[in-house]
Amino acid sequence: MQFNKIVGQKKVKESLIQTIKENRVSHAQLYVEQPGSGALPLAIAYSQYLCCENQSEIDSCGTCPSCLKYQKLEHPDLHCFYPVNTNPRNPKPPVFSKDFATEWREFVANSPYSSLFDWLKSLDIENKQGNISAKESQKIINSLTLKSFESPYKVCIIWMVEKLNVAAANKLLKVLEEPPEKTLFILTTENYESILPTIISRVQMVQLEKLNNNDIALALQNNYNVEPAVALNYAQLSEGNFAYALEMANMGHDEEELMDDFRAWMLLCFSRNVAGINNWVEDTSGIGRVRQINFLKYALSTFRKALLQNFSGLDVVPVLHHEKDFLLKFSKFVHEGNTIPLIDEFSLAIQHIERNVNAKIVFMDLSLKVLQLLIKKVPQVAK
Repeated sequence: MQFNKIVGQKKVKESLIQTIKENRVSHAQLYVEQPGSGALPLAIAYSQYLCCENQSEIDSCGTCPSCLKYQKLEHPDLHCFYPVNTNPRNPKPPVFSKDFATEWREFVANSPYSSLFDWLKSLDIENKQGNISAKESQKIINSLTLKSFESPYKVCIIWMVEKLNVAAANKLLKVLEEPPEKTLFILTTENYESILPTIISRVQMVQLEKLNNNDIALALQNNYNVEPAVALNYAQLSEGNFAYALEMANMGHDEEELMDDFRAWMLLCFSRNVAGINNWVEDTSGIGRVRQINFLKYALSTFRKALLQNFSGLDVVPVLHHEKDFLLKFSKFVHEGNTIPLIDEFSLAIQHIERNVNAKIVFMDLSLKVLQLLIKKVPQVAK
């Protein structure tokens, strides 16, 4: 992984490169991100640059023996640890990161921005909790006691460090504070508040920026041949999560199809057609989790656009050409009296689908709440 493959994060990349140039590499770093911002690919790019044999001013060369091994996650001085659990292939505990090394390399190569849920799903254990055990911590310590094989640095990347249980975290405290010479720890997290304070006190925090729409859209255009207008729409729906934007691009979402489905659903809700809603829920619950989340994000975006249309007009609201007529009509039913409850309900539904809650229950409950909120009157201002 090279820095030029990282979406956005310009200031963070420049700062990290500068630490290597000035020989002030912190031995333990914590990369804090919002989902889909790129902590894992950034950790790999930084490690690759650190160990590159032909560094440029701004990136690793990508062609030296060290870089080639890093790009395949096969470098003998790179050690990756990540949450795992028993699965059909490894049904008996204990299980360790190395038991899933092949799956890990494939997962990172195909989807480095993806979530913990996506990783566990790829192992057929999405209904289990992934964790990093105390026995795994001992393996981390053991892997770093040996001298490096090829590079000046041994690198240990711990992905989703919040999944260290208490015993595992406590076991790592000493080695984090006093690691072997020329050893680099890079920890990544999406949930900073869940990390033990004793871990936080021993690392240097690197706060990643939330990806902006322009960076996401540009990456989709340049790397995945997505049309500019479509790329921008995916970026807006992704809310800074590049993994979601890429999933939409890979599935080739038709925005007109999304709008037609949303419009049909809203008509069913507004007309209180419970039988029609039930049929719609049956169909939607079978389209897959990723499509469900993307559809809900589109719906959430549409509510926000409708509210903005009421206050600012379509000239300042970023909409696609086929959405204009619909938004002009739909915005009459979205107002300050129901917008916040609608946004809250859709945000909650997205969280539930992400956590694998039964989709039929989620969409039926959401439909009944939307039914009530759409017919809510605009609040009257007291004179």
